[in-house]
Amino acid sequence: MPLLTPEQIENFPVAHFSPSSIRKFLENPHGFFKTYVRYEYDDSQSPALLEGDCMHRVLAEYYNGLTANPKYQKQFKLESVVDNLIEELFNPEAVKKITWGKTGSLDKSISTIRTALESYFNELPKIDHVVSVEERFLTDFEDLENNPMPIAIKGFTDLITLVGDEYVIRDHKFVSFFSDPLNVGDIAKYEMQAAPYFFMARKRYSKNPIRMIFDEIKKSKNRDGSPQRREIVIEYTPLLLNRWLEIYRRVVKTLAGIPLVDPETGIMQFLPNPFAQFGEEAWADFCEEVNQGKVWTFDEIKNIRASKYSRAEEMEALF
Repeated sequence: MPLLTPEQIENFPVAHFSPSSIRKFLENPHGFFKTYVRYEYDDSQSPALLEGDCMHRVLAEYYNGLTANPKYQKQFKLESVVDNLIEELFNPEAVKKITWGKTGSLDKSISTIRTALESYFNELPKIDHVVSVEERFLTDFEDLENNPMPIAIKGFTDLITLVGDEYVIRDHKFVSFFSDPLNVGDIAKYEMQAAPYFFMARKRYSKNPIRMIFDEIKKSKNRDGSPQRREIVIEYTPLLLNRWLEIYRRVVKTLAGIPLVDPETGIMQFLPNPFAQFGEEAWADFCEEVNQGKVWTFDEIKNIRASKYSRAEEMEALF
């Protein structure tokens, strides 16, 4: 049975989803409504946004040159490329719009850009074959059983590469701190970004990519001389992809006005926010549903509530 009817698709509040828009919906539904439905944007610029833009453009220029000419690595002049892009992006008009905050400044941003890029090129990843640089996607797609999904997805990949004859997607993350592999929010953040790119790349290249690699590059020098770049590798598994597909389905239903409580079966579902403080429990509950087939029903919830009702009243009285 299709997820949405043709009429529901026609009246759907957004034309497509992106990894960031789905995350925004989980974190802040009002922010999603404001940005992605009403198209109300904050025109102010943050130093981090322009720094990231500059660093990504430098890497795009490098990998585009390398794709066209394998000897480009020796010809690439990092300092002059950075100088030109800083001049372009941090022009007087742009600088006027930047909200620097208490600690930011033009000199600090420029220093951050130079330090991070120098670190990246000092620890350059080994990439044999670049398929595409900063590729844009806007596509319909199918789930793992080839059922058409009703709302398109959109995204931008930094790099798509070939390892042997397998596709690997890479993304550059310029960070203040390395992510914590034990932190649920950090894990979910990368899973939720990697999964939709699987479906975009599969649609474009007619082959399943095998993994997505996030290159985390520290924006400041490590005092202990430890590596400035670290790879977070997300292997594409059916379990991971089905978690994202279930998030997608529940977001679609919610925005189409379809209740997450089925009146016929009594099955109750929820949308987790693993990015919130103490979001670990919500993500663990959601993963239990998807990974292990756990189902909550209205009758089950009624029994739980009845057995704990008096205790709940006592707790409420305390607060």
